Amino acid sequence: ALVVGISIRQTGASMPTVTSVTYNSVSLASLFPAVESPESSGMRSEIWGLAGDTVATGTNTVSITLSTSGEVVGGAVSFTGVDPSSPFNATGQSSEGTQITQALVTGSTSYLVDVLAIDGGSTASPFAGQTTAWNRSTGSGSANLLGAGSTKPASPVFSLMQWSLGATEKFAAHITEVRPFGPNVVELKTFDADYSPHREHVALRWSTGGELGTLGFRVLRETEDGVFEQVNRGLVAGSALVAREILETG
Repeated sequence: ALVVGISIRQTGASMPTVTSVTYNSVSLASLFPAVESPESSGMRSEIWGLAGDTVATGTNTVSITLSTSGEVVGGAVSFTGVDPSSPFNATGQSSEGTQITQALVTGSTSYLVDVLAIDGGSTASPFAGQTTAWNRSTGSGSANLLGAGSTKPASPVFSLMQWSLGATEKFAAHITEVRPFGPNVVELKTFDADYSPHREHVALRWSTGGELGTLGFRVLRETEDGVFEQVNRGLVAGSALVAREILETG
């Protein structure tokens, strides 16, 4: 998968917008609507992505097309092993301050990518735990643009991406989760099995915590031949912090 972060500064009568992004001539999709800095201060951020088998390996060209001229800074980060059916989860914001904080509900095995756009006369430094992917400006004056992006492994359930700015700045920013392909990570809190000789069944009860995006559970038992067979007829509903119970007969 490929994530492209784009920072833009308006230099003419209208704000430039991204009309297309391609990688190796393959089109990317916008992951979340573009965000503009407050009070018509002329900054804009966008985040685009590409997932699936169409992502070429090796060194290839990322092309960004704007609706009109303006200053632009862009960066790209690639990933392998991404969920093809639900690869991204993105959001964006604009505000003013000396710090940028963006938050997402995330899975513990996901990765995060962010992008920001501020005045080129300022500075931006990522918080500890984030790795700078790019941090460039079109010039050192207030009439220029600074665009930056970083990456970070996600935390279970809830994740933050944060930057310290050199001064109070109006900003536009985006963040996206990049979701891995594979089984969900579930934290098991309790598990009990009680055998009832009168009813001839085993009652299984368990509860989880830190569970995200789990549709449900299938319970398997091992036979004397070493074969695993499913016990429950349908999925046991998946929802964190809820105790489950299933009866295994025989």
